[in-house]
Amino acid sequence: MPSWFSEFFKVASMYNIGQQIWNGYMGIVSSLMGADTLESLNPVAWLFVSRAVYPWMVSAALVLMNMFFMIGFVRQSTNLRENITIESWIELIIKVIIANALIVNGISLMQSFFSVAAEMKNLFFKDGTSINVMPNDVDAGMVFSQISFGVLYIIICTISGLIVLVEVFSRFLNLYMLVCAAPIALSTIAGGREFEGTAKSWFKSFLTNVFQIVVIALILKIGGFMITGWGFADSTNSPLDWFDGANSVLASMAQITIIATAVKGSDAFLKRVFDLK
Repeated sequence: MPSWFSEFFKVASMYNIGQQIWNGYMGIVSSLMGADTLESLNPVAWLFVSRAVYPWMVSAALVLMNMFFMIGFVRQSTNLRENITIESWIELIIKVIIANALIVNGISLMQSFFSVAAEMKNLFFKDGTSINVMPNDVDAGMVFSQISFGVLYIIICTISGLIVLVEVFSRFLNLYMLVCAAPIALSTIAGGREFEGTAKSWFKSFLTNVFQIVVIALILKIGGFMITGWGFADSTNSPLDWFDGANSVLASMAQITIIATAVKGSDAFLKRVFDLK
């Protein structure tokens, strides 16, 4: 086979275009997942959240905390179905102290959780997931696949990469929004059992979004290990060797589709396994 023919398919093929699109998305994902703190992710956004929004939310939350405490106190006092005991008052006061401590120290506590998740993520994920489907030799299968699946491969790489990028980006955006909502959500602890369900919902949402990055890192790592090397027509010294190129292309299409689907469902996996619904 002429050398120029092989070079054309190795350098200028639609599969190379698809790989560049996928690896470009994975490069952006890698930079986002490389953030070890909420501040390092986007200093400007974090400055706005921590210096402008959060202090205002703390002021509103302290007022609401007193209101929730009074409502809880009155509700407990007027509850004729249950005996009023000193333990119930102590429990309510303890919850006020806990709510106040969480609100005042919320930023540092949330940063600590994020740092723990970042350290766990760094154990599994250090760079983007590159997928190389170009065979060492251009054969009949590669030429056939070039004609049949080239455009489809570019579409799959584009959509799958975009799904992964959107899922990772939305996770960080949700974290910033959770930081903003934290003071008001945590202030409901002071209201006792009737109100603290809001705080529980916030905790579950926060834990899901914080540790989702660890699940995504595992998906990108384990998914690459499991699917790389899949063969649909693996053979040795047989006529099928002429079609090894198609084998690599089909395996790559399956790989990126499965990875994108798994990343999309990473938050549902956490909620289902750890009952964070």
